[in-house]
Amino acid sequence: MEEPNKAVPFRRSSLVLNAGIFGNGTESCHTLPNSATTAAMLVRINTLLQGYSGIRFEILEAITKLLYNNVTPCLPLRGTITASGDLVPLSYIAGLLTGRPNSTAVGPSGQVVNAEEAFKMAGIESGFFEFQPKEGLALVNGTAVGSALASMVLFEANILALLSEVLSAIFAEVMQGKPEFTDHLTHKLKHHPGQIEAAAIMEHILDGSSYVKEAKKLHEMDPLQKPKQDRYALRTSPQWLGPQIEVIRSSTKSIEREIDSVNDKPLIDVSRNKALHGGNFQGTPIGVSMDNTRLAIAAIGKLMFVQFSELVNDFYNNGLPSNLSAS
Repeated sequence: MEEPNKAVPFRRSSLVLNAGIFGNGTESCHTLPNSATTAAMLVRINTLLQGYSGIRFEILEAITKLLYNNVTPCLPLRGTITASGDLVPLSYIAGLLTGRPNSTAVGPSGQVVNAEEAFKMAGIESGFFEFQPKEGLALVNGTAVGSALASMVLFEANILALLSEVLSAIFAEVMQGKPEFTDHLTHKLKHHPGQIEAAAIMEHILDGSSYVKEAKKLHEMDPLQKPKQDRYALRTSPQWLGPQIEVIRSSTKSIEREIDSVNDKPLIDVSRNKALHGGNFQGTPIGVSMDNTRLAIAAIGKLMFVQFSELVNDFYNNGLPSNLSAS
């Protein structure tokens, strides 16, 4: 058993951390996708460059060269939930930098190479690194993998939110809806910015629509042909989508802060000659943000399901064929 105050060399501690399950070592169901790994490397560089982590600039230059030359370390897909930092996956980046025998990387052409070949491909001439005190922790004890994955999900979630607004407007066209559901005063009086945004986008799409103009004429000629009010899936779509948009935007800002944060320990305060043992490695902001995003995406999906259910139902879809089947 180690003495309580005796430093444990990184090479020895990394034996425990390098415990991911890979399968055959290529990009498979057991390997973190290369896009997520490169995002994590970029996030980690951004954190360490801020100067509170006690790591040499040469190590960050080496990671940068790996990125520039499209040489990506192989990281295990499973092994972290970012609760106490992404210790296991980040240790595989550190393992490549120290030349561990089990370290592999994917080259520019998709070939799997060992650490020595990876260094040659990236043009790293300094040789493998022997980490000094704190440098191993600086690399592995942080939230780079979790925040990188979260940023990728939220990029797609923001696009999904916008797409749901566009589809809701098109749904209103096809269903010959009354465009007053997007009137700015209704949503201004509700005060919620996400709802106001959703309604404004739908109003912009529907403005000048020939379908909406024809529907308006139809409503005026035969006001009893349709119910006085459109169904909820159409009429309240801005109210439904608004909170989801706000959640996704809030989560995006939270992950942006996490990406720009210093999240390892101990933090080195050179000006006061102190090592601060805190807990910035805790991934709670990521977990809370992604839980909320998950609920928001599910709610968007629920609205899309209801809209499409009405669209394929010949009792509600204004004369379109059942299930939208070709006639």
